[in-house]
Amino acid sequence: MKRYLTVVLCLALLATLSSCSKKNGESKNEHRHVWGEWTVTKDSTCAEEGEAVRVCKCGDKQTHPIAKLAHTIDSKEVTPATCLSAGYTTYICKCGYSYKSGEIPAGNHTVSEWTTTKQGNCSEAGERTGTCTVCSQTVTETFSSDEHRYTTVTVPPTETEPGYTTFTCEFCGTAYNDYYTDPTGQPDQDQENN
Repeated sequence: MKRYLTVVLCLALLATLSSCSKKNGESKNEHRHVWGEWTVTKDSTCAEEGEAVRVCKCGDKQTHPIAKLAHTIDSKEVTPATCLSAGYTTYICKCGYSYKSGEIPAGNHTVSEWTTTKQGNCSEAGERTGTCTVCSQTVTETFSSDEHRYTTVTVPPTETEPGYTTFTCEFCGTAYNDYYTDPTGQPDQDQENN
């Protein structure tokens, strides 16, 4: 089987090498191609392959493709980001081919006046709305506020105990004492009347 394949391959090679037709009285087996120089018949561009041709003395021709050229970027257009969409740069070749690159993230809305629609406090976020001056979209956002709203109860001093003020947040219940006063050192008038 190997011998058969070898014979077939050799015959195919001979047929290829002696493919030139009979010219000037030569037999088919006597002619060997004598190729001229390659000549560019079509220049390659970034859009199309080029082509080169060479000719044998017998008149046979061979053609060879020439690879496309790399794109030549000769301009670029920057599309800026807005508050709704990302921006990017478009690079454009002289052949018309283009590609986008360098994404610029979308920006934030630009709101000049906010209206508080829900007051925030120490245990719940607030909410505000406004209109974007760029895209006219109504924007709603939450905001945190860690401010407590305290009510106060003042405990007066007694003969032996100091006085103080208790501050208690009406939203979350956080409480603390402050503004201490010294004990009076005197008995309570209520106790003396008993």
